[in-house]
Amino acid sequence: MEVAVVIISEYVLVLFISLSIVGGFALGVWVQRLFVWYPFGLNPLTGREAMIGKSATVTLVKQGYIEVKFDSQIWKARVIGSNYAEKGDTVVIRDVISNTLLVE
Repeated sequence: MEVAVVIISEYVLVLFISLSIVGGFALGVWVQRLFVWYPFGLNPLTGREAMIGKSATVTLVKQGYIEVKFDSQIWKARVIGSNYAEKGDTVVIRDVISNTLLVE
């Protein structure tokens, strides 16, 4: 029984090691995204869904509506229910209709 000896050139070895490093990095990024960024298969919340339940600060009170600061942006809002909001109050976003927030 003869054993075949394969001679690998230095360039092929460097190429193999480089591709292994790049592939390992890509696999690590994919695993991190799968298990850390989106745990349990949930997609990140964006848009309207990301705003509901978050807090905002009342910046202006006018007849019929208020303005609130949410995530460094000023939004027009309406207070729902029998609640009343004053300037400086913290309100909770309950819904978004068009570009108006419904808060309480």
